[in-house]
Formats: sequence, C-alpha cells, structure tokens
Amino acid sequence: MKVSMRKMFLLIGFVFAILINSEKTFANEKLVSVTLPTFDITINGHIIDNETRKYPFLVYKGITYFPMTWYDSRVLGLETSWSRENGLEINKRNVTSSYKAEALSKKNAKSYQASIRQGTLKLNEKIINNEKEEYPFLTFNQITYFPLTWRIAHDELGWSYEWNNQKGLVITSDNIQVKSLELPITNENDGIARFQGNLYFAEKIGNKQLIYRTSNNQNKSIIYQYEVNPDISTNTFVGFRMNENQLLMNYLTGYTNNYVAISKDGKLGKEYVKHRGSLDLRDTAYGKLAVIVGLSDEIKGNLHLIKDDGTTQQVGNPDITTFGQSAVRDGVTPTIVDGEDVYVLLSKDYPSPYVIYRIDLRTGMTTPVVENADWFVLSNGELYFTNSSNKFLYKANKDGSEVMQLSDHPVTWFEVVNGNVFYTGKNNTSKLHLYKALEGKDKQILAESVSSVKVTNKQLFVLPQESYSYGAFILDSNGQLLWKVADQISKLYTSDEGWLAKSRNDGKILFIR
Repeated sequence: MKVSMRKMFLLIGFVFAILINSEKTFANEKLVSVTLPTFDITINGHIIDNETRKYPFLVYKGITYFPMTWYDSRVLGLETSWSRENGLEINKRNVTSSYKAEALSKKNAKSYQASIRQGTLKLNEKIINNEKEEYPFLTFNQITYFPLTWRIAHDELGWSYEWNNQKGLVITSDNIQVKSLELPITNENDGIARFQGNLYFAEKIGNKQLIYRTSNNQNKSIIYQYEVNPDISTNTFVGFRMNENQLLMNYLTGYTNNYVAISKDGKLGKEYVKHRGSLDLRDTAYGKLAVIVGLSDEIKGNLHLIKDDGTTQQVGNPDITTFGQSAVRDGVTPTIVDGEDVYVLLSKDYPSPYVIYRIDLRTGMTTPVVENADWFVLSNGELYFTNSSNKFLYKANKDGSEVMQLSDHPVTWFEVVNGNVFYTGKNNTSKLHLYKALEGKDKQILAESVSSVKVTNKQLFVLPQESYSYGAFILDSNGQLLWKVADQISKLYTSDEGWLAKSRNDGKILFIR
C-alpha cells in the first residue's frame, strides 16, 4: 500500500510527539523510597501477609500505605472510578467484598521505588492537591496507594484506627463484612445453614453421613449421623430450611425423605418424620401440619396433622386432598396458617391448574378461594397471587373477592416485604428485571438484570446476571439499595441472620453480615 510523503511526515510527527510527552511524563515523575512494614497489619480481622503479596502494603515516611486494588478497596467500603475528565475518584460507598490477596511465587523485597501519583485526584468528592500533601498518594506496580493517616482513615473515612507494639496497625471499617468459612463440604449439593448463631453442615466419611454444628467454625460437634448406601447417590443429599422457629433438616435414605427438626439450642427436636417423597411442615394449634407435595402411597391424603403423640389426622375434604398435589419451590410450599384456617395451593387432578383453598382446621371445611393460581402469599389480610394463565400478579381479599391486577409485566417471582410488593419479570426485552408494584406504573428497582431474589429478615438479596461487576445487591424493604457485594455469588443457603452464600469463583462459603 502506498503512503504519501505528507502522510508519512504526519505519522512520524505524531509518534515523535508521543515520545516527547512520554519523556516529559517520566521526567516529571518523582520517585520515592518505600519499604515493607516490619509490624503486623490487620484489616477488618484479616492479618496481612506481605511476604508474597503481589500488591503489598508499603511504608513511606513512617506511614502505612494501602493498595487500591478492586477487592482491597471494597473490603474497606471504598469505590474507585477513573475518567479522563475527572481523573481518579475514591469515595466511601456501601460496598463490600471478601478478602482476596493475589500471591507471587517469590517473596517481596524489603524496599522498593514508588512514585508520587500524578493527575487529578478526589477523595469523597474533595480535590486532593497531591503535590502539597505531607503524605501524598503513591503509585506502585501501576496501582494507586493511599496513606493510612489518622486524618484520612479516621476523620475522612470513619474507620477505627489503632496501633500498638503488640498488634501493630489495626484498621476496621464500618461496612458490612464478607467472611470466608472453611468447611469440609464433600457434596456440593448438600445444604448449609446458619441458625441462632451456629453453623450446620454435612460431611460424608466412608459410608457415614455426619451432621455437624459449630459456633466458631473450628470446634465442631456431631449432632446426627446415619449410614448411607454407596450405590445410591441420593443418599448423600442433606438439606436445611427454616420452618417457623425451628431449623428443619431433611435427608434421603434410598428414596425415603427423612425430616429432623432442630431447636433453638441446637438440639434435635421431637420431630422425626419419614416419608416417601417431598414434605413441607407448618406449626398449628393442633399439631404439626404436614404437606406432602406429590401423591402418597403411605398416608391417605397430602394434608395431615402430626400430633404430639405421633398419631396423624387427615386435614380437609378427602375428595380434594386424597389425590391432590401441592405447588412447591425449593422444597417449600405456599402453605400459610392463619389462626384456625390454613391456606394451601392444591391441584385436585394434577396437572390441572392449582387452586387456593381455605381449610378450617376445626371442621375440615375446604373452600376454594382463587382459581387458576400458581403461587400465592397472604400478607396483612390480603391474598397476593399469580395467575397460571397470563402470569400477571393480582391482589384480593382473603375470601377471593375484589381482585385487582398489580403487575405491569408477567411475573416469575414475587414477595411482599413490609407491605411493599416486589416481583421479577421481563419488559420488552428478554432480560429479567426486579420491579416494585406501584399504582399507575411499576418501578424498576435495579438497572441490572437479575437472575434470582431471596428475602431474609425483610431485606432483598438480589443476584444479578454473571456479566456485571458486582455479584449481589442488598436492598431494604422499600427497595432502596443498601449494599453492593463484589464477590460473584452462585447460590444462597439458609440463614436466620445475614446471608450465607457460595462464591462462584472459588467455591468458598461466604458469610455476609
């Protein structure tokens, strides 16, 4: 391809200008000597191992410097952004992350050369004149380092700041924390639970399945064990879920589901149920209500009460419940006890559409309330349900009267939190979004599309699609964003406080609180 002499001179001039500017940049760059700390550093309970850390903590003029990597920043609740117009902006935000330290294959040297950071710099939207700072921001390994002075760490960012000869430097930020738990999980399908301050998990050793309880992630005790048949893979499955004020554990032996209730003090409750198939349980004034999800070849009817003496009593009209099947999601049915009544979602002739029934626990009277529903919630004396035909969300009185459409879009999931109705649905795109149902027009809560939502302690834990930079969003009961979690999350586990999750990247179990 021929290039004109004029274009050639322009190209040479352009390259020459770049080289001159680069030389000016390097010439203006001020180098300073930094060392690795000789004392301990603890950040939010994590003791820093600087020996092989790719981006080690540094010391300059007697002040410790912190590396502003993606995860290190968010561990301390800081969010960074850079643009040509605004330069580097560092802001305290409602963000968090687990502690991740990238390691080198060799040890770091004891001293290095860093440079005084150049360019526009803002901290909490305040311009930093780095040239006049006694302890300026530095650049090392192409990463910005900021000084952990009392003025910045304590006064500006509000962190707890301590230093003594025994512990060294201890920094604690006020954002929520993500803690990695080292658990000997042998089956990725097994559940994990946190209940009343204790962790519950399973471990298979030989032909025995052991169920552990631990309060500090170190000292564990066996609370339950059983033999498994190595020829049947389902024998190793253990699940946990909250059931009223108890933790309910279930496991499979062969094709039989076994259920064990765990009380607040961590002891096994009186409850011990064996059933061929999936089961859900609810507390009532007349005993434990058992909801058999599929057909039962052991107990007539899929609704029955389990009395304290172990006897059972059928619930509801046997013409409806004997061969009825209940809707179920993640092992849980939409069964709600309302005083002397219980609301259930049954299909009398499955796969016919489900019907919401109200059953009087005293008389057994079974009354259809809403036809063609595929899920429902009873909140503040009103029924919220999705229609099995068009998938839209509706609201009605407890007797099924005064039906009102709530959602602008077909619904895949919904929940009522403190009187606010949230749902996931698709708009005119193929992506799933989170909405808050409002009169007039529903409000999209997050710009990001979502994959799932779980409600715990009246807060929403939202998992976005994998392509986003943050792995989870935590919202309050009004739909306001509380926290962004940097870790990519693959699944959530049962927990009565905080959030118990699994990391998508390394498979570690994370406790977020």
